[in-house]
Amino acid sequence: MRARLLRFHRRAKRMLSFLTVYLALCGLVSFSLFILEESMQTAMFGIWPAQDAKDWQTVKAGADFIRTTNRTMTFINWAVGWIQPLSFVSYRTYSKAADIYVQGVHAKTFANAPELFAGERVSLLFTPEVARDGIATNRNIHVQSPSPLQAGKKYRVSGIVSLDDGAITIRADSISTCLE
Repeated sequence: MRARLLRFHRRAKRMLSFLTVYLALCGLVSFSLFILEESMQTAMFGIWPAQDAKDWQTVKAGADFIRTTNRTMTFINWAVGWIQPLSFVSYRTYSKAADIYVQGVHAKTFANAPELFAGERVSLLFTPEVARDGIATNRNIHVQSPSPLQAGKKYRVSGIVSLDDGAITIRADSISTCLE
């Protein structure tokens, strides 16, 4: 009887040690993800007044910070976040929401200060006012397209932004028609 009790005690002690290590690892991973989430939220709070002030450079910097931090958070979550399944699901969902937020902020920033995206790849809705000779124009945005675009028709355009003599030009490599 005493031998059984001693075996039970050892097993219980081993299981308790395992549980302690597991909970410590869960805490380490979840806390790291939490701090990354908090830094992204702090940047979001900074973006709001910058938008009100129409400081598009700060808005873009904040959105870029969120995107970079979100990539780090996603990597950590996929690498070790599965150790705590509920946390893994939560941070995966938060990461997807942050991607959508960054897309929205970039769309608003591009609409107000497209020059800040020079050299970067963008994807945007574009409705040309004038379209001829492979170039479509809407106010100060020009799209160079491998296929002809129609004036007044809405497109999803993706490509690299450049500044050509003060004009914003997108060299489109992907164009699709939007259904209305």
